[in-house]
Amino acid sequence: MKRFDLNQEMKSFLDDFDKFMEYIASNEVTIGKVTKFISPKFLFEINKIVKIKQENVKNKSTQRAYPLLHLFCNLSIGGKLFREEIIKGGKTILKPTERFTLFKNLNDIEKYIALVEMLWVDCDFENLGYQTYDSINAYSTMEILAHISSSRPDEIIYADSIMRYRSTILLYFSYFGLINIKEDKEEEKEKNERFFAQVRL
Repeated sequence: MKRFDLNQEMKSFLDDFDKFMEYIASNEVTIGKVTKFISPKFLFEINKIVKIKQENVKNKSTQRAYPLLHLFCNLSIGGKLFREEIIKGGKTILKPTERFTLFKNLNDIEKYIALVEMLWVDCDFENLGYQTYDSINAYSTMEILAHISSSRPDEIIYADSIMRYRSTILLYFSYFGLINIKEDKEEEKEKNERFFAQVRL
């Protein structure tokens, strides 16, 4: 059986997730009572320490402005690596759970597979979206997976009407190191939204 090895993008993704978890575990990171989003000042600081940085953000930018960190937050809470705890003053912070320790003790391949499982099993797909126009749910994600799996390795796919409005999951798959994507800069400039023109497997 052929050994599964992580590519460089997968390793960078894991490194960034480890940095995210360590920051949350080492600081009293507050979340919104209604949105459950991490407070902007912490997102701004975490963005400084990860490799896959979000550009053009400010210290008051909310979680949806940081798609990678939005994904990490959903993975860590959906996967029960962190839990909510109310502290003095009524603020809600994130605290590591026993699963956090178990996850930390996994090797890199085990961590990667665990994160894929958390994405598919534990996360609420409707909470994963970061763009209002985008359509993300289990059904649309299955459509994307079917579309991609029918293509050959290294094949370039030009985004059709199905893939065009699935930008969130395409971006997340690229973070996971499963695909490479190319943004449609003209469309983004015109509509101030993020679209992808090409996908390379």
